This record gives sequence, structure tokens and C-alpha cells, in this order.
Amino acid sequence: MVFKGPAGFQRVIYIVMNIVIGILLSIALTVFVMHQPLSVLGIAISALTSFFIGYVASDLIPAMAWGQALAGRMGLTGVAAHFVSSAVLAFFMGTLILLFMAVINVLPTAGVTGLVGFFIGAYPLVLVAAYVAILVFLPLAMRLATSISGFNPAMEGR
Repeated sequence: MVFKGPAGFQRVIYIVMNIVIGILLSIALTVFVMHQPLSVLGIAISALTSFFIGYVASDLIPAMAWGQALAGRMGLTGVAAHFVSSAVLAFFMGTLILLFMAVINVLPTAGVTGLVGFFIGAYPLVLVAAYVAILVFLPLAMRLATSISGFNPAMEGR
């Protein structure tokens, strides 16, 4: 079963979080960086592209595990650990999604100089938006993933 067990749990997390991050980053970039009006089609295309970039990045880079390991090394648990692991995850996801979205959308028309300028201008906003999205929605996505997959990582090893 594609959504059962530990692999299913992880897959549900990737899907839910990359949908959320894709939509929120698309809206934030459209409104605050490009200063354009929102359109359903524009947000849908941007969010879909972002979803696929984020899903691949999620699968290839264990940023959540790195964040949890960092929080563990710092001796943090509970909410404090969530804040630290979310920051690490937001750094990797926000950076990679923005970079590849800029390569796809900015590089062909504005060249390398335009890409660098866009990236530098958008980067702080993307990091904040990704951090807030992960901080708020990851616990909800984990509950949903536990319910769908039947796997609860908190119960693992008990």
C-alpha cells in the first residue's frame, strides 16, 4: 500500500507540506516580490511547479532528520526542538524551491544577473514564509499522516 507504514507516513508528509509550501510561497512571491495581482491560474501553476521541486528535494535531502538531530545535539525537546528542526527544514526547502523556481522562471528572461537579483530580493521573504508554513502546518500534516498511514513515529521503539 502506497500510503501505509513508515514510507506512507513520509509520503503523506511530503505531499501535504509541499502543497502548503507551494501555495504560500507562490502567494508571497507574487504579492510581495513581483507586486502582481493574484490569479488562480498563476498561483496554481507556480504552486504545482513548486510542489514537484519540493517533493524531489524532500525525498533526496533529509533536512527534517538533520533538524531533529541538531535539536537533539542542543538538548532540546518538545516545542523548542520543533522550532529548531523547522528552521533547518525551512532553510533547505525554501532555498531549493526558490533557486529552482528562479532558474525556471527568471533565468530565461532576465539572465544570470536577473536571477541573482531576484534570488537576493526574494530570499528573506521565502525563508520567513517557509518557516512559518512549516512551524504551523507540519504538526497538522504529521497527525494526518499518522491517521492515513497507521504509523506513528512517536510510538516507534516503545
